[in-house]
Amino acid sequence: IQILAEPGRFLVATAATSVARIIGKAVRDGKLCYYINDGVYHTFSGVIFDHCQYHLKSFKEGPAQICSVFGPTCDALDVISMSEELPADLQVGDLLYSENIGAYSHASSTRFNGFPPAKVLHVNQANGSIWKRLPGVTTGAGLRWFAGNGSTPDLEARAERTEP
Repeated sequence: IQILAEPGRFLVATAATSVARIIGKAVRDGKLCYYINDGVYHTFSGVIFDHCQYHLKSFKEGPAQICSVFGPTCDALDVISMSEELPADLQVGDLLYSENIGAYSHASSTRFNGFPPAKVLHVNQANGSIWKRLPGVTTGAGLRWFAGNGSTPDLEARAERTEP
């Protein structure tokens, strides 16, 4: 048996987790909408190019509801998800993350509408923990990407601790 395949996503999807900050919140036609500092012209480009569905998760818990998640560009195509189940009480500044986003995402990022691609942060396993201290790194508007081994334990606490 000979198998021919392009296994890129299978091999590297789990290599990265994207972390984005909520930069806006609104209710449109009765539906809760979150706006984040990353979008389909950046890390979530697979939504457009590959029809991927990247599910977003919150570090905070709370009563969940179906909401929409949009990128920062004000472009009608910058739609990450129209039906994501997230806590309804998230606020501007809270972090969301999406696992298994290592394949093709950063490679096809653009500078659309003047928004730079997310920064890539390589995290290696050290002392039994996949996270190590990241001096001088912030999770502000510029940092939207953590690359590691796909695990996300204690990610928000580690990201927040590095804020100046």
